[in-house]
Amino acid sequence: MSTHFTDRIEMQNRLFAELSSMFGKEVPLYDRSLLVNRECNKAVCALVGQLHRGFAVSDAQLDKTSSERHGAIRIGRADEYRWIARFFAAFAMEPHNFYDMTNVGSKSQPIIATAFRSMVRPEHRVFTSLLMTDYFDPTTKARIDALLATRQVFSARAKELIERCEQQGGLSREDGEALIREGVDRIFKWTGKARDHGLYKDLGDAGFKIAADIACFESHHLNHLTPNTFCMDLYTAAMKHALGEMDEATFRMRAGLALGRLAKTADRDWLRLHFKHLSHAEIDSYQPGTVADADAKRLVDALVATFAKPVFALHALKHAGFKDFTEGPSEDTPILLRQDAYKALTEPVQFRQADGTTVDTVHTARFGEIEERGYATTPKGRAMYDTCLAQADAAREKDPSLPKKDFAAYETAPRQVPASLLQRWLRWP
Repeated sequence: MSTHFTDRIEMQNRLFAELSSMFGKEVPLYDRSLLVNRECNKAVCALVGQLHRGFAVSDAQLDKTSSERHGAIRIGRADEYRWIARFFAAFAMEPHNFYDMTNVGSKSQPIIATAFRSMVRPEHRVFTSLLMTDYFDPTTKARIDALLATRQVFSARAKELIERCEQQGGLSREDGEALIREGVDRIFKWTGKARDHGLYKDLGDAGFKIAADIACFESHHLNHLTPNTFCMDLYTAAMKHALGEMDEATFRMRAGLALGRLAKTADRDWLRLHFKHLSHAEIDSYQPGTVADADAKRLVDALVATFAKPVFALHALKHAGFKDFTEGPSEDTPILLRQDAYKALTEPVQFRQADGTTVDTVHTARFGEIEERGYATTPKGRAMYDTCLAQADAAREKDPSLPKKDFAAYETAPRQVPASLLQRWLRWP
C-alpha cells in the first residue's frame, strides 16, 4: 500500500477555495464583495509600497493572501460535533479556545463554541457552535432533540474517508478530493430545505433564531465566509458605496480618512501581521518612505473610477443593506476585535412537515461579516475600553441615526481618555 499522502495544508487550501466558490454561487453578493475587497487590498498595497520602499506584492501573492477565510457553522448534536472535529482534523485544523454563550447576560444564546484552525499556519478558521438543548424547558428540549435525532449530515462515504485518514495517517490525493466534495456538496451546502415549521416559528418568536437555524435545517450550512482584508474601514466604505448607501463624496472622505490613518500606523509590525510570507530580513530591508495627501487622493480617485464599473453595481443584486456602524473599538484604536457586515439575506425556504405537507416561507441568517483583530489589552486597559464602549453605545442608543448622520461625532464618542493613556493601558508593553 502506498504511504504517499497529500499535504493536509494543501487540502485545507483546496477546501476553502471550493467553499468560497460554493458560497459565491449561493450568494452572488458574496462573490462581488470579494472583488471589492481585492481592489481595496490593491490600494492598500500601493500605499504600503510608498511607505516602505522595496515592498511589492505580485498579483499571485495578493490572491493567495486575500484568499484566507474565516467561516462560521452551527451544529445541533454532540455526535455531529465530534464528526466535524474529526473532519477538520483531516485538514490539519484543531480546536482553539472555548466560548460559552449561555450565560452572558442579555446577549445569552443557547450555544457553546470553539474555532477550528491550524496551529502553524492559521490562515483559515471556522467558528463552530454547538446547540445546548438543556438551555430550554423540558418540552422544547424534547421537540428539538427529537427533530435533530432524525437527520444525517455526514454520509457513510464521508465517515469512511475520515476513518481512513485516521487509520492511515493521511489521505491520497483522490481520497482528499473526495472528502472535500463531501464538505462542499453536502456537509456545508445550503439547500433551502428545512423541517418542522412549527418548531422553527416557536423558537424564532421566543428570540432563539440561532436555535431555529440549527435545529430545523438539514446541513451545517455556512452562515458567513469572511475574506481577508488589509483595511476593514476602506472595505466597509467601499461596500456601502457599491451598495448605493454612500454617495461618492462621502466615500471619498471615508476612504481618504482610512488610508491616511493607515499611512500612520502601517509600521513593520503591521507588515508582519498582514503579510506572513515576508521574512524579517525582507521587512528590515525596506527603506522608509512617505505618503503625501496627494498620494492618498490618487488612490481614492482610482477606487472611485474602478467602482463605477458595472461589475461593482452591488446595489442591483439582492441585498438587505450594510450595518450602520462597526462593532468594537474605533478605527484608530487597534485593539481587540472590530466587526462589520452586510446584513443577513432573506432567502426562500421550504419546510417539510411530519405529515408530508410543505410550507413555503423565508429564512434570514446568512450574512457577510468582515473583521479586524488588534492588540490584546491589560486588565486595566480592558476596563477602560469597556467604559468607553458603554459611552459610545449610550450615544448611539440616544440617537440611533448618529453613525449615519454625523460619523465624526459617533466615532469620537468612545474616546474620552488621553491618547497617552490609550498607548499605555490599552496595549501590552
